[in-house]
Amino acid sequence: MTTANARPSYSNRTSAFERSELDTSFSEQSKIATMPRFRRVEMVVRRIVPTMSARLPVANISTRPKHPIAILRIRGGLSPKTLHRVQDHIAANLGQKITNEALAQVANLSPSHFARAFKDSQGVAPHRYILECRVKRTQELLATELSLSEIAAEVGFADQSHLTRWFREFVGVTPGSYRWSIR
Repeated sequence: MTTANARPSYSNRTSAFERSELDTSFSEQSKIATMPRFRRVEMVVRRIVPTMSARLPVANISTRPKHPIAILRIRGGLSPKTLHRVQDHIAANLGQKITNEALAQVANLSPSHFARAFKDSQGVAPHRYILECRVKRTQELLATELSLSEIAAEVGFADQSHLTRWFREFVGVTPGSYRWSIR
């Protein structure tokens, strides 16, 4: 007789990862399903590596490993010098339209290769990074007496509603509420 709270039975052939997946509740599974892909991979690696580490020789982790779980370091991306050049270009031109093609020219790469390398370096796509920079600059400008539409124009958003939508996405409150909270 099984109850709703009873633990599932495991066969001898069930892996540690499958057992941990059976142990997650429906609410946890729905949270996992809505996570970005890189967060799910990170969670799986954190869950599996402790169970697999006893089976992996230490030498394989520092050299070229044969087991895919042991590959934990991130390779590729932009060089630090190129990344700083791109970040400086973004900061200098924040109030203007910044395209991936323009950023790729700064990095001396093709647009597709640049987008991939930038995401490997920063963890987010170039457009998302630009939006984050614009929102951070907006937070600084909200301490001044400028109106929201003037701030939106200065940091490169199309209009005030565009600013409000992305500000709420990143900060969690509207720019007006944020302005009142810092006064």
